[in-house]
Formats: sequence, structure tokens, C-alpha cells
Amino acid sequence: MVVTIFVGVCAVFFAWLTKFKNAQFGLGVSCGLIFIFLALRYNFGNDYQAYLNGFIEINSYSGLNIFDKTINYEIGWTLLSRLFKSIGFFGMTAAIAALNSFVYYGFIKRNVPINYQWLAVFLYVFSPGLMLTQCSAMRQSLAINIFLLSLPYLQKKRALGFFFCIGLASLFHASALALAPIYLIGIFNGKIRWPIRIALISTFILLFIYGKLLYGRIDQIVSNNFARYQIYVQSGGAEIASGLGVLFLSAILILTIYYDRLQQGERAILFKLNILNLMFVPLGLVILMLGRIGMYFAPASIIVLPIITTAFKNRIMRIALALAIIGFTFYGYFQFVNSPVWKDSFKTYQTILSAQEMY
Repeated sequence: MVVTIFVGVCAVFFAWLTKFKNAQFGLGVSCGLIFIFLALRYNFGNDYQAYLNGFIEINSYSGLNIFDKTINYEIGWTLLSRLFKSIGFFGMTAAIAALNSFVYYGFIKRNVPINYQWLAVFLYVFSPGLMLTQCSAMRQSLAINIFLLSLPYLQKKRALGFFFCIGLASLFHASALALAPIYLIGIFNGKIRWPIRIALISTFILLFIYGKLLYGRIDQIVSNNFARYQIYVQSGGAEIASGLGVLFLSAILILTIYYDRLQQGERAILFKLNILNLMFVPLGLVILMLGRIGMYFAPASIIVLPIITTAFKNRIMRIALALAIIGFTFYGYFQFVNSPVWKDSFKTYQTILSAQEMY
């Protein structure tokens, strides 16, 4: 955990330097540090060992046997594992880390005001649902990167490019197919009117209060029609410790809806994706599968929150909002790394140099 915090703080520092005229390389250095951290990691994350074992199994088959029914991976991941057979699992992990850093570098650079790119990097590194969770969810992390690459097509209403990206992402994680309706945001990318604003805020609060009522109904639908996926429809088991988290997220939702009216192009789409991201928070607490879908929208927050912060004209209010965001993020981060589910796999950062053999 110490290494993760140190790398994160260094990445934020270099991104902060970007605001100075002679240090605009800072964001590149920041993403470079993140790349090294992700590329060299070993047995870091709950699913790392399972992916390593899967890589070995896939490459133990010959020819078309790599599509053996006992291999429970999508065709894209299976082929990618075979493609990197000669380089090894560590090489494949490094290649995915390089793509990840490249995608987030461009994502932040083109959307976040230069003075607040450090906040975007901070949110990416320390928000539990972003860098750390994606360290473990390697297939979905790759699918999320491809989804982010589809956003310029979505903004320009280029259906072919957008759906190609979604189809490609689904080859690595089938959940990406649920993103197809997002194209409607590109088509109807207008301002959110008052009746819809009120409906969104009311729905958000009601989901926190009555979200558990959805569990039984969704479990019944899946068990009757999609039995193979029932393992993913289970309660998240999370409880709301206090109302402060709900209050903070409600405030962020209200600010997102309010400042959406000032956005254009890709930023306008990202504001709407962040609304979806927030809506999936209470749903993910109840049903893990819905939390997985929400992971695709989480990157929107690293763009939207800095933009909202810069929109405050009063300097004291800007600082107060930034500190509130940082405090809430750190609180979630330390809850995450100390939870029974995650703490053992993220407790100690190891590099590939500590592995008994090179895979």
C-alpha cells in the first residue's frame, strides 16, 4: 500500500507541474509512472493469479484447441493470450498497461483544464473503482479502454466507429455489449430540462433507500432466463455507514446536472456518463453485476469533477470543493484497501522481479 500511495503522489505531483509553462511534459511523466507501476506489477489484485493461470492454460493447447469449452474467456482475450505466447504473460500485462496509459493520457489532456489535470490523475489513481480495481479486472480494464476510444465517434455521431469499438470491447469482456444503448446519448446530446433533473435526483435518492427491493426481481429474471449468469447476480453486501456519503454524492449529482448545460462536444457526453456513473453506485451496492456495468462510466468522473471545480468563480469555494473531493476519495480508498475482500491482494506491491520464474 505504501508503494501505491508513493507512486500515486508522485504521479499527481508531476501532473500538477503541467500548469507551469516550462513543465507541460508533467502529464506525460505522470502517465509514464503509472505505466511502470502497472507494467511491473506481480500478483497484485484479486484476479491476477487467475489470469496468469488462464494464460498458461490457453497456451498449453495447440491449434483450434485454444477454444476448448473449458476455457471460460471471451474469444478476444483467448486470441490475445495466444498472440503474446512468445513474449509471455508479463509482456502482455505491460502491453495492456501501455495502452491504458496512452488512453488516459489523451482522455485527460483533451478534456481537463491544464490547471486541474493533477486532480484528474489523483481521482484515477485513488478512486477505488478505477486504477486499483482495474488492476484486478484485466479483461474489463481493456474493454473500458476501448470504450473510452469510442467516445470521439459517439460525439460525432459516427455509428460505425462507435459500434465497432463496442463490438471489439465485447470480445474481451461480454458486458461491453450493454453499452450499445449509450449511442442514444450521442444522438440526443441536448441540455437536461428541469423535469428530467428532478426525476434524476429523486431516482438517485430512492435507489439508495429502496434499491434492495430490486435484488429479488432481477435474481428471478436471470435465474429463469439466463441461468449461466446467475453467479453474477448476487448482493453486493455493502451497507451505507452514514448519510454523509449519500449527501456528498447527491451534491455531485446536482452539480453535474447543473453544469451540464454549459458543456459542448465530448464534455457534454461525459457529464451525462457521469450521471449514469452516479446512478450505478446505489445499484452496485445491491447487485454486483450492475456495479460491473457501472465501471464503464466511472472514468467520466475524473473529467467531470475537475471541470465542475474550475466552474466555481469564488476561489474559496473552488478550494473547498477540491478538498471535499480529495477527502471523500481518500476515505473510499482506505476503506477499499482495508476491506476483507481486497486487503490481502493489494496489501503489498510486488514487481515481476520477485516472481519465482518469468511467465
